[in-house]
Amino acid sequence: MPTPLQRRRSHRCRAATLVATAASLMLALLAFGLALAVIWRRRPGP
Repeated sequence: MPTPLQRRRSHRCRAATLVATAASLMLALLAFGLALAVIWRRRPGP
C-alpha cells in the first residue's frame, strides 16, 4: 500500500506529464497555424 507522500508524488508526476503533453500539442498547433498563415499569405490574391 503506497504512502500518501508517494501517492501525491505520483499524482504530481501525472499532472506534469499532462501539462507537458498539452504544451507540446499547443506548440504543434501553433506551428501548424503559423505555417498555414504563411502559405495563405504567400498565395496570390484575387
